[in-house]
Amino acid sequence: MIRACPYWLYDNQPLDELANLITSENLQVEQAQTDTQDNVNTRASKVKFLTAQDHLGKEIFGKVWGYVTDANIQAGWNFNVTTCEPFQYTEYSKDQKYDWHIDNRFDEDDTRKLSFTLLLNDDFAGGDFQFELGSPGDALRITTISMKKGDLVIFPSYVWHRVTPVNDGTRKSLVGWCRGPQFV
Repeated sequence: MIRACPYWLYDNQPLDELANLITSENLQVEQAQTDTQDNVNTRASKVKFLTAQDHLGKEIFGKVWGYVTDANIQAGWNFNVTTCEPFQYTEYSKDQKYDWHIDNRFDEDDTRKLSFTLLLNDDFAGGDFQFELGSPGDALRITTISMKKGDLVIFPSYVWHRVTPVNDGTRKSLVGWCRGPQFV
């Protein structure tokens, strides 16, 4: 089930105020864990999960859900998406990264269908968000998404992506996964 539009980008900082709110919270982060069993693709970052039950999670859901719904329609995915998992606030410091991965997670009743990344700051170097969109022989198969603070990218959870190593500063982002009934 490959879709013609691999991602949908809201640029021009539509969520700049939300980015400011999240970063002003001084969230306490912990070393990120991963369920990946791949020794080649590593993850080095710190995270904090925010649920829709806390005040910040409610604010995030209220601001982001409309964009997720709009992208789902505008991109032509039209996935049956019903809810979001807890949001992940992420910090990547110098030399930290998250190698190639997909976000798919299948449970008995539902699955991750759409993922998103909201960039919370842009005062860092490196830490590029990239998609793997071509065939192995295609020289242009890696697409770097140019993002500024407050920009939001939404994509199907089965699309390969990564964050390249941060060279200077700390990259801060909010990541989310939207779920719905299993694909048929």
